[in-house]
Amino acid sequence: MVQWRLLKTCKWRGRAHDWTGMQGTAQGELAVKCPACPHPGWNLPSNWKEYPEELQFYFYMFLAIDANLRLKNKIVSNETKNPLLSDGWAYFVRKTEYAEHLKRFVNQTEMSSCSGFAAMFLANLKNVKGLRTSGVAGICCARHGLWRKNGMGDLQWSINFWTRMEEINPNIRIRYNKENIIFMIPKFHIKAHQEINHQKFSFDYQPGVGQTHAETVEEGWASSNKAASQTKEMSAASRALTLDDIFGFFNWQLAQSLDRVLAKRLIRAVKEFKIHDDDFMEFSESLRESVGDKTIHQWDKMIEEWEKDKTKPCPYELPRDEKMSLKEVEIELTKEEHEALSRGVNVHSSSSYIPVLSKSRQPPILLPLKCWSFNKFRDFQSLLMPTLHDYLNESQQESFDKPDADNPENIKLFLPSDFRLSARNGACVGGLSAMETQLREAEARDSLKHLRQGLRARTMTSEFKLKNITGRVRNTRTQGVLRKIDLQVYKNKLRYRRGRSEWEKELKVLEDDDVRGLNEWALSREERAQEEARREHGFIDEIAQAWAKAIEPFLGFGKTKRFPHWTPRLKMPCGWNMQKQKPEVTDGKRRYFF
Repeated sequence: MVQWRLLKTCKWRGRAHDWTGMQGTAQGELAVKCPACPHPGWNLPSNWKEYPEELQFYFYMFLAIDANLRLKNKIVSNETKNPLLSDGWAYFVRKTEYAEHLKRFVNQTEMSSCSGFAAMFLANLKNVKGLRTSGVAGICCARHGLWRKNGMGDLQWSINFWTRMEEINPNIRIRYNKENIIFMIPKFHIKAHQEINHQKFSFDYQPGVGQTHAETVEEGWASSNKAASQTKEMSAASRALTLDDIFGFFNWQLAQSLDRVLAKRLIRAVKEFKIHDDDFMEFSESLRESVGDKTIHQWDKMIEEWEKDKTKPCPYELPRDEKMSLKEVEIELTKEEHEALSRGVNVHSSSSYIPVLSKSRQPPILLPLKCWSFNKFRDFQSLLMPTLHDYLNESQQESFDKPDADNPENIKLFLPSDFRLSARNGACVGGLSAMETQLREAEARDSLKHLRQGLRARTMTSEFKLKNITGRVRNTRTQGVLRKIDLQVYKNKLRYRRGRSEWEKELKVLEDDDVRGLNEWALSREERAQEEARREHGFIDEIAQAWAKAIEPFLGFGKTKRFPHWTPRLKMPCGWNMQKQKPEVTDGKRRYFF
């Protein structure tokens, strides 16, 4: 079976018509190439390098890299009994050179913020006993999905990538300048990374990508995973040829369907171009009337500068809140107290009071104030607010002395902020009032951050439910998830209102109508299910960010690479000369080759 696979593959690629025979097969020659990707000398104009810089995206090559930990292989047989017949002829790299490369970096450990890399790290620690390989890493065309020749190998992280590239074997080294390579993260996977410079690696904001999402590599693994259990028990040679055959058939299927797929994409792009063009023009005209041409020009300049230099401020990202979180404030206050004690300064022990105060300020409907917690709070309060009783009126004193244990949500805590400035200074020890101010502001900002996250989660969960969930059981479970999200949103809404106090400049009043997801009030059910890249524009909080995002789909269509027709003078493999041949011979060779 192994020999038959190899002979059929060599026959399909025309090796019988080459005087060098099978032994003259070049590296990756048996792989089915993508006819829609740019190939200099095949489907690119002769002067493609002379195109202006703003049109060079026509010739972008999009590659997606991913690892598949299901394609394991046990230590079965050996090369003496079952030698590898085609080393690097199709999709796997040449074994000898790759093995030498792995020996040099086998002990190197890399860290990453991606959950996928974490999965690879864990895979190297467990379930590897008796395995020759723990998985396969591959490269495919990110737009059309075809696997690249010699594209099966190891993965590397982009940080220090070029430094390590100098240490790699010259035969497998990338021969491109780093200025010509852009690292990006597939649209679905980008949410699993830390939210640091997301826009820099996002396909939504990179010029020239169109509707590319780069998740095609996951589609390719779906075909090979069906044979994972069989290839796991094979020898190294049989497994390599079997996977080469699977990858080759997958590429051939995609290549045969590209004419229909690209035609459908073109028709859809033309329709969406009209929608986004009209939407953007209308939006821009309304903005010119309100903010003026000068502001629009500044926004446009920001986009151009960021596209040329990703270290510049990103116009697609809202400014981050640099204020400290509630946890950071608690740590900072505790550090200040410890530093004061180390200097011999006599301070009140307020560090233990901080967590009690923070928990006591939680919404009572969702986090009931337990008796032991309340009594602990009162004990600390008697130490840090020793004269509090003197500043209370009769009704407040009665409430203070005899709290309503049956209704803990109605118990008044008498925090420093509940009193006027003069009474506050008299009732509290030094620094307590300022401490509460810091905690209240940090709590309000934390609540606002978690509130936004909850609203985004609710929007995405609702969209997922509309697209994928069917049946009573699954719908019931999804509704339970949505109820939990709504509960967290409600909790953070109450926390924000309790924490914001009298701040008006930065922390605004939060009304019930303000607690809603993006475009949640204006879009229909069908429109909410649209993808981010195809969503029609609606109201966005920040006008500058809205304008930048509105123009991107409009530019994206114009920047989508046109697929030039395959040149009539096909470069056939192995020296097949299609010129100066009789028409019937040329036609026969074409039909045989394809």
